[in-house]
Order: sequence, then structure tokens, then C-alpha cells
Amino acid sequence: MENVNKRAKAFNEREIEVMTDYMKLNIHKLRMNHGSGGPGMVARVREIWDELLAGVNACGNGPRTLQQIKEKWRNMVNIELVCLLLEIYIKYTPFPIIRVKLI
Repeated sequence: MENVNKRAKAFNEREIEVMTDYMKLNIHKLRMNHGSGGPGMVARVREIWDELLAGVNACGNGPRTLQQIKEKWRNMVNIELVCLLLEIYIKYTPFPIIRVKLI
């Protein structure tokens, strides 16, 4: 019997690079307030995610779902935010602390 709860492959470097480059160009469109985006904003946001999904799937590491792409992006952004906050904390902390090399 086949295992139904099989995990998806890990994202490779190329997929992450495609996601990062695409979002650098389009993140402002996703952050727009739906009210100020005008009519059809929801459809435009959906198109942005669909284009990103197509770009990542073109890398050939197996088909990804939109849910996987959104979750990976959210995790990448959260990790970057934590690293940034940690760097700021280390820089402005008045007492010595153990410095950890960030990835």
C-alpha cells in the first residue's frame, strides 16, 4: 500500500531564488490595500500568486501547490524578520552577549 501522507520535496535553491526575485518585483502589488487597489484587485492578487506558482513549477522540482508556495513565502519572510530583529538587538544591547553567526 502506498503512503498517502508523503512529504513534499524540499524547495531547492533555484525555486527560492525564483520566489525571491519575483516577489522583489511584485510585493508592492500584494501589499496594496484592496480598497485603494481599485476594481479587480482580488483578481490581480490571484494572478500574481498564479504567475509565481508557474515560475516555481517551471524549475522542475516537482509540482507545487499554491498553498505550498504561500506557506514557503510566509516562512521565508518570518525568518528574515527574526534575523533582522536579532541583529538590531545585538547592535544596540548595552551589555555583552554571546554573538551567534546568522545564516
